[in-house]
Parts: sequence; C-alpha cells; structure tokens
Amino acid sequence: MNAETAADNPDEARRAIEGVQNNPEASIIGRAIVEAVNFQGHGEAAKAIEKWRSIANVAEGVDDQLAARAWLSVGFLHQRVRIEGDETENTRQALIAYDEALRLKADYPEAYNNRGNAKQALGRRDEAIADYNEALRLKPDYPEAYNNRGNAKQALGRRDEAIADYNEALRLKPDFPEAYNNRGGAKQALDRSDEAIADYNEALRLRPDYPESYYNRGNAKQALDRSDEAIADYNEALRLRPDYPEAYNNRGGAKQALDRSDEAIADYNEALRLKPDNPNAYYGRGNAKQALDRSDEAIADYNEALRLRPDYPEAYNNRGNAKQALGRRDEAIADYNEALRLKPDFPEAYYNRGNAKQALDRSDEAIADYNEAIRLKPDFPEAYYGRGNARLNMGLREDAKKDFQTALEQAHRAQRTEVAGPAEQRLRPSLPT
Repeated sequence: MNAETAADNPDEARRAIEGVQNNPEASIIGRAIVEAVNFQGHGEAAKAIEKWRSIANVAEGVDDQLAARAWLSVGFLHQRVRIEGDETENTRQALIAYDEALRLKADYPEAYNNRGNAKQALGRRDEAIADYNEALRLKPDYPEAYNNRGNAKQALGRRDEAIADYNEALRLKPDFPEAYNNRGGAKQALDRSDEAIADYNEALRLRPDYPESYYNRGNAKQALDRSDEAIADYNEALRLRPDYPEAYNNRGGAKQALDRSDEAIADYNEALRLKPDNPNAYYGRGNAKQALDRSDEAIADYNEALRLRPDYPEAYNNRGNAKQALGRRDEAIADYNEALRLKPDFPEAYYNRGNAKQALDRSDEAIADYNEAIRLKPDFPEAYYGRGNARLNMGLREDAKKDFQTALEQAHRAQRTEVAGPAEQRLRPSLPT
C-alpha cells in the first residue's frame, strides 16, 4: 500500500487498513502505514507526508523496497494532493522524493513515471520524456506512462508522436478516458476537429462527469462553427466545475460568435473574477465591447491583455481596429506594425493596416498591404475589395474592377453578404470615375 494506491483505490485502502487494525500481531511499520493512509484520507496531507518520511528513514537499509515506496508516497502527496504553499515548491519536493525512491530502487517504473510528471510540471519536457522512456523500458505494458509521454510530446508540438503514444495507451487500456481526452486534444491541434470530437465522445462515455472533456469538445465544435452545441458543452463543463475560468472564457467566445455580446461580456467577467491574470479573457471582452461600439472600453481591455502578455499579436491587431474606429489611424498603424512584427504571417493585420493607410489617402502603401494579405490568404474577399478601392482611388479602374469581381465571387461562395453587396455595387455601370 502506498499513497497513490490509496488515492486511486479507496476501497482497497479501507480493506487494508481494517486488516491491519484487526490484526494484533501487525508490525510497527504496518501500523505506521495505516496512520499515513488515514491522515491522507482525512485530508491531512502534511501529516501523511511526515509519516511516510519517517517510514522511509526507518526502513532504509532494512527494507529498501519499502523505503522506496514510502518516498514514492511522499512525492505523490506533494505533487497531486499538495500541502499548503507554493505549487512549484511542492513539485520540487516531489522531484526530490522520486530521486530518493530511485536511489533505493533503480528498477522502479512507477517512480520514473511520476518523476516524469514532476519534470513535465516544471516545463522540463525532454527530461520528462527520458523518464517515461525508462518507465516503459522497465514496464512495457504501462498505459499511464504512454499517456504521460504523449502529453509531454504534445506540449512540445510533436503531435503525431503524441497520438502514437495515446494509441498505445488505449491498446493496453481501452477504458482510459484521459487518453481519449488527450488524443482528442492532439487531433484538435492538428485541425482534425471531427476526429477530436469522436475521442471526446468516448472519454465522456467512459467518464460522464469529466468537465475537461466537455470543455475540449466545446472547443472542437466551436472550431467547426457549431457555436450553439459548443455552448451546451461549456454549460455542462461549468455545471460539473463551477470554478472553471477557461470554460467561461470560451463560452464567451462562442456567444460572441453568435453576436450575443452582452452575454459574452458577462462570461468574460466571470472568467476574470476567477482568474484575474487571464489575458485571453481581457482580449475576448475587448472584442465583445468593440462589437458594441464601446471602443474606449475595448482599448482598455486590450491594454490589460498586452500588459499580461506583451507578445500577443491578436490583441495588437484588435486594439488597432478599436483605434481605427475612433479615427486614431496613426496609432492604429503602430499597433498593426507590432502585430506583424510578432506574427509576420498575419493576413488580417496586413488587411487592417491597408484600411488605415487607405483612410489616410496612402493608397499605394495600402495596395502593398492588401497584396501581402492576399498572398497569405488567397480566399480573402475583404482584401480584394479593399485593394479594389485603393486601385480605384489611384485611377486604376480595370484593375479595380477585377478585384471587385474576385471579391464578389469569393463572398458569394463564403455566403458573406456584407462583402458581396458592396462589391456588387462597385461593379455596376455607374462605377465612379
């Protein structure tokens, strides 16, 4: 019995405790283990840690395998249950404990796996993968280690490799909801949203009370523009976990996509109440306020998003849009410049900068920006329409007509009536000279 077994199998822990308590010949060490598990079961992690430490110290040199299990328990309690204090410090203490476990028992796959988890939490992902590799060398049929190695690879952007690890975890343990959820996340990151949804469905079949899978399935549906379904999933995530700031944030985004800006703002407010240092919630709330023509308030939110995350190109772009709406075009251009410095392949920022330059009668510069937007995003009717206006402003009537025609065709295909109407108007015989 150790702390992890007690947490994952409380019924087994209870039976083991009763067995020791009912055995008058139980050893002192056995009774100490029962005390440690009892402390853990009653939420007294600090006392449980101290008890496991004392067991490790007493057992070392007499029963090193028991001492190693005790150190594994210390690490587990620091990392997963945690005691009062800094989360990073708890993780560091867990790492020290796993090192001790492996010093005493070098062929301990669970200690390698858990040490990998600690290193992963500290951002040391390549080292974590090395530990998972060792866990799997020692125990090839270890689905949790495959799952965890997949998580580390996913965090490094090695998504196809991550999927291969999740596949292996599921081959070994078909009823593994976390592996389905994580594989869904990797597929979603590869824009395979339908496949991701299938994985989240399976995770939820196996574990219906899984708020993270509802949240992730909502994200996948939102990526497919199924906003109403996404909102239903975010609602369920929040029913199961009311203090879930990311779910409030993303539900706000789904509502904003449906032009329910006031409701979106309410969700962003709640996300910020739960997590005040969330730049994405400030950014989203700024977008919702801008949609309501509250440009000054939107700029204040974008400012806060950029204070928290200075390398946020979308926030620079959208702050530029808000300044542009207020007629502050030179300031808007400065924001678009910064967005493009951070993200050179950002067609919307080129398009928006082109609009600002066109409004300042700098048509030749505007055309250069529209050209770049179209190079990066060939199906961009707004950019063709903008370039058409800039060319028309420079007297390039035939080139302008070609751009308006392309804008009209693309807008019809994409059912973008807000672009198709103006483009069609420009193509009428009364095209201005």
